[in-house]
Amino acid sequence: MLDCLLLSACPSLAPMARSSTLILLALVAVCAVFASAARTPREYREAFTNWMHEHNKAYDAEEFHLRFKIFRDNLDFIDSFDGDFEVGLNEFSDLSNAEFVARFNGYKPSAEQPDESDVDTTVAPDANPTAVDWRTKGWVTPVKNQGTVCTLLKETEPANAIKQAPLVHPRTTYIL
Repeated sequence: MLDCLLLSACPSLAPMARSSTLILLALVAVCAVFASAARTPREYREAFTNWMHEHNKAYDAEEFHLRFKIFRDNLDFIDSFDGDFEVGLNEFSDLSNAEFVARFNGYKPSAEQPDESDVDTTVAPDANPTAVDWRTKGWVTPVKNQGTVCTLLKETEPANAIKQAPLVHPRTTYIL
């Protein structure tokens, strides 16, 4: 509004008025960015070094700067998160979403397949052995990070269902 009054009184000041308006807007934007930052650069650095110590992480200089930036972005997300569940720092806080998904999401079958000659494809229904080593049959996957207790409890329910139902190898045919 002040610009409009100034321009109507003295049109020759128009370029200066426009540049002062832009400077004022830029100053407001910069102040807004710094006001919204929940942590100082020193607090970010301390949080990152404490987290590195807690999780036994070490990086070379180039990797340190990349991991620090990702950690800082994740920490900002944690600070701003307002959802129905809790988020926080963990051993994966130095990974971007894309890196985490690439490493931990999805089933990645082993390149090693069970030896077909060990699989008996014709089993009579009453010929169930009293003990079976499922590792040798190729039914057990390698150990994975099971997460928290809540995750573990959710994952044991399917195991209980499997325990109560008969296991049938997909290549097994029954002779009736």
